[in-house]
Amino acid sequence: MIDVGDVYRVAVDVRDADGTLANPATAELTITLPDGTTVNPPVPLPPAETGRLVVDYPTSQAGRHVYRLVTTGPVTAHADVFDVADADTGGLVSLADAKQHLNIPAARTADDEELRGFIAAATAVVERHVGAVVRREHVETFDGGRSALILSHAPVLSVTQVVEAGAAVDPSGYVLDAAAGVLVRTAGCWAAGPHAVQVTYVAGRTAVPAAYSRAALIIIGHMWETQRNTSAGRPPLGDTDLAATVPGSTYSVPRRALELLGDPVPGVA
Repeated sequence: MIDVGDVYRVAVDVRDADGTLANPATAELTITLPDGTTVNPPVPLPPAETGRLVVDYPTSQAGRHVYRLVTTGPVTAHADVFDVADADTGGLVSLADAKQHLNIPAARTADDEELRGFIAAATAVVERHVGAVVRREHVETFDGGRSALILSHAPVLSVTQVVEAGAAVDPSGYVLDAAAGVLVRTAGCWAAGPHAVQVTYVAGRTAVPAAYSRAALIIIGHMWETQRNTSAGRPPLGDTDLAATVPGSTYSVPRRALELLGDPVPGVA
């Protein structure tokens, strides 16, 4: 898992027509950033090791990065992607909690990045079931001409700003149903037109219920076992009731986790 500010290493082997590692005459690296702009970090030539090109790129944006490294003499091309996580990407549980749950010594760090990915995935599974838990800011645009706007994430902690037809709306001009995530115009309807209303708000919970944290840890444990199982790709569950498929989804969630999460929130799962 790469965070904003981390250095991502682009490493590419260059081989000639015979398949032997060879130093190219020229090399150009192009990275397309999440905002659509491109950068061209210099490629050190000759490399420290014959045919092994290495470029360390300090990340500055969150999101999908696409890179392409092209060489001449020999002519080669290599393309790949890497994702950078937002610095404010929160999880339901900490890395320390996950390691303790899996009985991994705190001093052992070899699996930390993989575990952070599991934490992010488990958080998404829980929030798909119960709604927003981790505090995050969202910006959404709506078509107008109606009295109520249904926000995509609930419960809502606060509304930061509402802009209607280019003008900021005073908080007295709307009423928020925080639990349902519905924003209602106090007088009539929102201004008509496509993309007429933009809402900036914060969704999540001020405190994480213990049941949600425990469910996340159970899901993380399930992912950990599945990743390390050597028998036909299935974890050594030892209990046929452990995993259940969530309706409308392609993944399975341990039944113990589902019991802790309770019934899905309408419109979420």
